[in-house]
Amino acid sequence: VNVEKYMNFVGKRSLIMITSRGCPYSCTFCNSYKSWGRQFRKRSADSILEEVDLLIKNYAVEDILFVDDNMTIDKKRFMAIANGLKCRDITWSTVNVSSFNTDEEMLDAMKASGCHQISISVESAVDSTLKAIKKPVDLERTKEIVSYCRKIGIICRICYISGLPYDSKKDMLETFRYSEEVRGDWNQYSILVPYPGTDIFNFCHDNDYFIEKNLDLSKFTQRQGFLNAQNWDREWVKNVTYDYNIITNFL
Repeated sequence: VNVEKYMNFVGKRSLIMITSRGCPYSCTFCNSYKSWGRQFRKRSADSILEEVDLLIKNYAVEDILFVDDNMTIDKKRFMAIANGLKCRDITWSTVNVSSFNTDEEMLDAMKASGCHQISISVESAVDSTLKAIKKPVDLERTKEIVSYCRKIGIICRICYISGLPYDSKKDMLETFRYSEEVRGDWNQYSILVPYPGTDIFNFCHDNDYFIEKNLDLSKFTQRQGFLNAQNWDREWVKNVTYDYNIITNFL
């Protein structure tokens, strides 16, 4: 493998690492627990730091993107990783940080160890929708986490899903308005992709929400949408998602 082909996606010599597998949660739209199971399986902090040292020595890596499903789920392990990274001359970022299991002590450790960006998945700001998709989110706590990250200088990307079949138009607009209140550094609005095998795929199939009977899986993207639900159609979702992306990220 020519590692150099994958090295510069953040403007530095950067590579991706995965330090754990499995997610104990049951979000109905997510295929992670279907693929990896619900048991959280983790590498030790020592093992991770050894790999970081190898990447620095062999490939002159300057930045690492951790793509675990939830890197902060085990605070003791996470703090050991962060404290170890502090001793290395490297920057890093991570996806899928949960606001309900991340605190200010962990954020301070992130900043001190070179973390420059995190992603928090909110998905929806509507309680009934969060319950339907089985997403554990504390909306007010998320605001606090984002505010604290802004204070200490960590970039926050906030992820939302539009086109959830449980949402009305009013619900989706409520989520968009929430995103304006949270004021993430970047708001990622993704139209639902109902992956086969997930609970939400089965729900959409059983309710005849798909726009096509014979789905071409190669066309599954987060920009197009594949559903016409009871309260909205695909084109409305595409248009309003595009509009809020422009409004909150570029204006």
